[in-house]
Amino acid sequence: MCPGEATPIDVKIDATVNGDPVTLRSRREALEDWIFDPRQVGLASDQGAFDDEAIFHPDPDMHASALSGFLVRTRVPNGPAFAVRFAPSYDCVKAVGAIRHAGGAGRGGMDGAYGSKGYDGSKSDPSLRGDTGMPGGDGERGGDGEAGAHLVVDATWVRTPFYPKLLAVRWSGDAEGFALAPADATLRILARGGEGGAGGRGGDGGRGGDGGFYGRRRGRGQGPQGAAGAGGGGGQGGVGGEGGSIELRLDPRFPELADRLVLDASGGDGGDGGEGGLGGERSPTFAYQTADGRSSFRGVSGPRGPHGAHGAEGQTTRGVSDVTARFAGLGPVAPL
Repeated sequence: MCPGEATPIDVKIDATVNGDPVTLRSRREALEDWIFDPRQVGLASDQGAFDDEAIFHPDPDMHASALSGFLVRTRVPNGPAFAVRFAPSYDCVKAVGAIRHAGGAGRGGMDGAYGSKGYDGSKSDPSLRGDTGMPGGDGERGGDGEAGAHLVVDATWVRTPFYPKLLAVRWSGDAEGFALAPADATLRILARGGEGGAGGRGGDGGRGGDGGFYGRRRGRGQGPQGAAGAGGGGGQGGVGGEGGSIELRLDPRFPELADRLVLDASGGDGGDGGEGGLGGERSPTFAYQTADGRSSFRGVSGPRGPHGAHGAEGQTTRGVSDVTARFAGLGPVAPL
């Protein structure tokens, strides 16, 4: 079990029902298996919490399980109570540091209003024509990503009751934290800027208005339809957040630590431009309808918004320093 990583728990119960042995599982594997609701089993741990689906959510604080591991207490109805201990695993620890928030997405543009119907009159009356549909509104620009954090990171080798050697890092500054990783792992330290938000979608253009009617004796005719409104343009993507800064301080006794740590203080990616709105339709008539009942005449669709700019790159530095004091007093986590 890795601290902070949700872990499904598989429970199998060997039981006797009316003198016959049966196997109960939460998910059937064999035809003769019985099914039970995992919520009927009491599962608890001081190093995390279980949800209703018997999924364990380990405490992300690595101090909480460094000494004891994850002790899961189990109680079966009308059956035994016991406990199972799982060693902590740090294989899921790939990147640590501070991950900044992305910018919010821009709001979509308003759809254009329908054009008004033309006035009834004589065949040559220009007011027979329906009004042009209103164009769709442009989408809003996406929000800018949050700037990266400024971190001071210390690194050394440590040991715990479960492992003779682990990579340990501790950081402070705009964010504070502590993490362990396998001795052969490559760990990324992050102070990236947040991604820019996506631009809003352009609004759809309004439908052209119906033409007015003319003629009474020989049957009514209809005047020209109004032109369809153009779709609105997509909003521009937000700018990525500026990269932060990382000052890495390595234990001078272990120069090989430099090969285990990758520093990333790059700027955030710019947000995607919003999609352009669709051009409005002309009012459907027998002359313009397609097989699916929609008009084949549309207004011009709006352009897609431009992609947001990438955030400026941050700064990283590496050096050596006596970090012993930073890793003292961590209980079961002891520097080498």
